Amino acid sequence: MSLSINFPLGNLNDATITVEELLSQLPRRSIQRVFISYFMETIGKTYHIVDEAAYERELRAFWMPGSVTPEDWLGVHFVILSLGCQVYNHHAFRTGQDIYEALPVRLLRGAELCLKRTPFLFHASLNIIKMLSLMVIAKQGLTGLIARLATSMGLHTDVPVSDEPTPYEEKMKRRVWTLAVYMEMKQSLVCGMPLLLRSSDMAALL
Repeated sequence: MSLSINFPLGNLNDATITVEELLSQLPRRSIQRVFISYFMETIGKTYHIVDEAAYERELRAFWMPGSVTPEDWLGVHFVILSLGCQVYNHHAFRTGQDIYEALPVRLLRGAELCLKRTPFLFHASLNIIKMLSLMVIAKQGLTGLIARLATSMGLHTDVPVSDEPTPYEEKMKRRVWTLAVYMEMKQSLVCGMPLLLRSSDMAALL
């Protein structure tokens, strides 16, 4: 299996896959734990986009029998597993252990399918921005979309992300916007192109 050249935006009209089919693509729980650990120890500590304690609570709820999982959270989970698997494979290859060669792409494909099931172009969420941000780490080129969606949510302003925002939501709003700005600035430097953001948009970081 290979990723679409337009990952994660290929065939947006094809959202026929069911949640059950998506869940069937996940490795067993013990393997997920290994990948999550590798992610948290590397990428998680670099970008600080995933709150480890909150993610652990969400993970336990996800694994509860009969739980209903939002597609935007499930997409984040898929990307975390994919990136964690890539880190694991790098370590395993260097130490002569077996690797999961095809699994990172399969997990990213699962994240792409989760994204297709959300109205991300019309109604973004913090998890959607997190998912896309993590996808950028896996494949460059989405920073402009992330910046626009984050701005459309008002992450660059004092507008709350929900009617009754929790302290966690406010903290993650700041983290997600900080990462969006960082990636946009990095992409601008690499490509030699002007920023899509205005200087006033940076005020939320101060």
